[in-house]
Amino acid sequence: MSSMEPFAADGAKRKRRKDEWLGNITEDIEALALVSNDGLRLAFSCIPDYDVDPDLFSSLSAVVMQSAQDAIDFLGNNRLLEVVLRGTSGFII
Repeated sequence: MSSMEPFAADGAKRKRRKDEWLGNITEDIEALALVSNDGLRLAFSCIPDYDVDPDLFSSLSAVVMQSAQDAIDFLGNNRLLEVVLRGTSGFII
C-alpha cells in the first residue's frame, strides 16, 4: 500500500458525504457566489432570468457576515461557523 492510499480513501469518504448533503439541494440552486470578507465578488453564477445584481448581492453578503462576526465576538464565542438566512421562498447560506 502506498503512503497516499489512506488519503485517497479519506477524500472519497468526504466526497460521498458532500454528495449526500448536496444531493437534495443542487437542483434548487438559483444562484451561487463566492464573496470575500470585504464584499469583493470573486465568482458568481445564476440561472437564466434570475434577477439579482451580483455586486449588490456580494456587498450585502459581506455586511451580513460582518454583523454575524461582531455578534459572535460580542457574545464571547470562539469563531463564526456559518450564517443561514431563511425566507419564505428560499435561503442563503
